[in-house]
Amino acid sequence: MHTRKLIAFLLLSVFSLNLVSSCGWRLRGALTLPASMERVFLEGESSSELRRTVSSILKGSAANLVADKVSASVVIVIANNKASKRVLSLTSAGVANEYELMYYLQYSVETNDGKPLLGQSEIAYQRTFRFDPNQILASQKEEDKLRNEMIVQATTQMLRRIATQLRQGKS
Repeated sequence: MHTRKLIAFLLLSVFSLNLVSSCGWRLRGALTLPASMERVFLEGESSSELRRTVSSILKGSAANLVADKVSASVVIVIANNKASKRVLSLTSAGVANEYELMYYLQYSVETNDGKPLLGQSEIAYQRTFRFDPNQILASQKEEDKLRNEMIVQATTQMLRRIATQLRQGKS
């Protein structure tokens, strides 16, 4: 009896996996980049965090961030890369207890000789977090974690948009 249940479970699992994979569903992970994005150069106002994130995502997608513009197949021009923070609420004593983090990324894409491929695009993220003055280190770690997550999300979204638009031949 136990063997029948195990076989039924395995058959159901195999059927479910087959059904899910046949509809084109897959886990979001490595990007599938077009061949034109094999070598990417990052130009303009970019933080080391943004550069590190772009490099990491490209490596996971069999592409590379190159050091010189001449060897690049695509140039991502970062026009604006800004992180900011503002107070959302205060305690009765006037101490901040909630903040809003904002991350803004503005970019365009061109060939290595300056010919525009994709026009100016923008990505913006906002997150809120509670600040506990009794646990300053924990609050700072939470802020850093949220800021890094926003950079990763914005970078991933930027690269997905670029890849999709380049595949479709849009500018």
